[in-house]
Amino acid sequence: QQCELDNLNERGQSIQRQGDLRSSQKVEAQLMATNKGLKDEVGRLESRKAAISKLVTQWEVSPV
Repeated sequence: QQCELDNLNERGQSIQRQGDLRSSQKVEAQLMATNKGLKDEVGRLESRKAAISKLVTQWEVSPV
């Protein structure tokens, strides 16, 4: 994931340098939105993982 995100950011920055001010600002806004969205999604996935891990631990500990 991080590798793809780094690659996207590098390409976006390259495009920003080539464009005019307005285009550069649009690309920057899109990159920021993409980074935020991915960060939020990773946070949700980590929360789900923690909840599932907790359930697994409870199932392993509880007597049958």
